[in-house]
Amino acid sequence: MELWEKKTEEKYGVYVCSSEKADSFERYKDFHINECPYPGVEIFSEFYNNKYCGKDLKFDWSSPKLKNINYQDYQKWDIIDITLNYLKLLLLIVANPNNKDGILIHCVSGYDRTPFFVGLLRCSFWADGLIHQNLNVDEFLYLTISYDWLLFHHLLKQRLSEHYVIIYFAFSILQFIKSDDFSLKRFKKYWKENDENKNQNQNQNQNQNQNENQNQNQNQNQNQNQNQNQNENQNQNQNQNKNENENQNQNQNQNQNQNQNQNQNQNQNQNQNQNQNQNENQNENKNQNQNQIQIQNENQNQNQNQNQNQNKNQNENQNQNQMENQNQNQNQNQNQNQNQNQNQNQNQKIKIKIKNQNETLKTQREIKLEALFQRFKEIYNEIIIPLLKIKN
Repeated sequence: MELWEKKTEEKYGVYVCSSEKADSFERYKDFHINECPYPGVEIFSEFYNNKYCGKDLKFDWSSPKLKNINYQDYQKWDIIDITLNYLKLLLLIVANPNNKDGILIHCVSGYDRTPFFVGLLRCSFWADGLIHQNLNVDEFLYLTISYDWLLFHHLLKQRLSEHYVIIYFAFSILQFIKSDDFSLKRFKKYWKENDENKNQNQNQNQNQNQNENQNQNQNQNQNQNQNQNQNENQNQNQNQNKNENENQNQNQNQNQNQNQNQNQNQNQNQNQNQNQNQNENQNENKNQNQNQIQIQNENQNQNQNQNQNQNKNQNENQNQNQMENQNQNQNQNQNQNQNQNQNQNQNQKIKIKIKNQNETLKTQREIKLEALFQRFKEIYNEIIIPLLKIKN
């Protein structure tokens, strides 16, 4: 991964670039180079002047452009976003199980942006518990500053005196990578799921091809059988049609004769039945009228008695209901007061539980990175700045 600001850079009157761009011996021919435009150390003086805040701090990308780089994306990122996006790229490369050769990180000079990203990776792995598990916060802070920064020849005193506070910015990034989104375990899980999906897709494609071939063969056989059946059916249908036409003609003649005889018999029977029904209906109507008059008289007497009893019962029930409603209203008021008191007590307990849960929900990664950044700020302000006699 090559971190660069310009295609070429002038130092001491000479234009220089990364070594692999000028390597005539092809020593880097087996490397896959990821060119990642990243601002030079000078931008961190603006970070210092902005009261150590990198939000909306963007670099002026006016240098010559390289091919195959989408400037439209990274030129819109501020210094925080571009750092986080490149860190994700690094984690993705490191977590790739097919990458057995590791990764080489470098910039043009090798002592500002290189220790910056190497140190970030080390801090992230330590927070995940993958490396340096026996080191506490102070011990790990000593290791990363001395090894990743000073042994890489970072010019700490010169950079701080010029207010190029890249080392402070590096540790301030820790507060943005506390979540599992920047955990190496998450990226390993991504690669595992990606491989599983590839295998599933391959198996599905193979099965689809097999099924398609089987379907084609089945369709061919079905078409052949269908053609044979169609020819046979045509011959059978022709014979059947002839026989059916003959039978239909015979049946029509027979049905006509039968229908004429049936109609004559039906007319005679209908006349006889009508006369009998008329006589029976007249007798039934007389009897029904007499019975209805008796029933009506009895029903009137019963209704009078029922109405008297209902009025008495209604008066008694109204009195009882009034008493019961009064008692129920009193009980409801008491229950409402009790429920309000219980709800207030429960809400207070829930608030206390939520506070305790929020305090305990922090992951080990969050706790370690927060402690590391806070400890660095203390050392930076209380030891590094006074020791190097730099005006902060």
